[in-house]
Amino acid sequence: MTNLNEMNIDYVRKVNQLKPHNRKAFDYIANKITKVTLSEDESDELLLEILDDLLIAQRNGKSANSFFGEDLDQFVDDISIELPKRSFKSILLFGTFTFSIMFSILFVIFGFADFLSWISVVRHIKIPVLAALLIVFVFLIFSLLSIFLDSNAQNRTKTQNIIQALSLFLSYSITYFIFNFVKQGPYFSFPFYLSLPLAIVFIVTTIHIKKKYFPKKQFI
Repeated sequence: MTNLNEMNIDYVRKVNQLKPHNRKAFDYIANKITKVTLSEDESDELLLEILDDLLIAQRNGKSANSFFGEDLDQFVDDISIELPKRSFKSILLFGTFTFSIMFSILFVIFGFADFLSWISVVRHIKIPVLAALLIVFVFLIFSLLSIFLDSNAQNRTKTQNIIQALSLFLSYSITYFIFNFVKQGPYFSFPFYLSLPLAIVFIVTTIHIKKKYFPKKQFI
């Protein structure tokens, strides 16, 4: 779940009342719903309602198959259509998460490259201003693409995962080509003693957002 977790004693107690087969089906449903782009509060409320109804059905002698139907994925799809998508706050947080993780990797790579340049030739790497602007633009485009995929997908599919992973790969590949082939304009340096601490800031931001707001969400 999202806001509800194993520390929620009431939730755990109710889940433990389910028979093994019913619990397996509920766990599958719960896992699917946490990946649906709903607001966290809506997801938590929905899972509690389903759990309560399933316990009532179990006491009446019904199985999970008769309660959910034979197609569990269809059950999730039918419910998801009626629910609101994730709030603007969640989308903004996910955008910050995506932006932070991409730039943390970039600054780590560049920071170590600049450090090696400094200890070998006592010179910082020079970056064309135009190349830097293009790189930021590329990262912004791919971050928005990742946000769009996450915000408009009812359930994550293998294709969506592949597209998102490919987008991440392409963003760094394009960055490499920009850095090597775009040489026009004035240059500036961004030394390792600035880029590496900045990378740490982005990494800490990424970890904080993931743990606090998306503890069980799968991105790739």
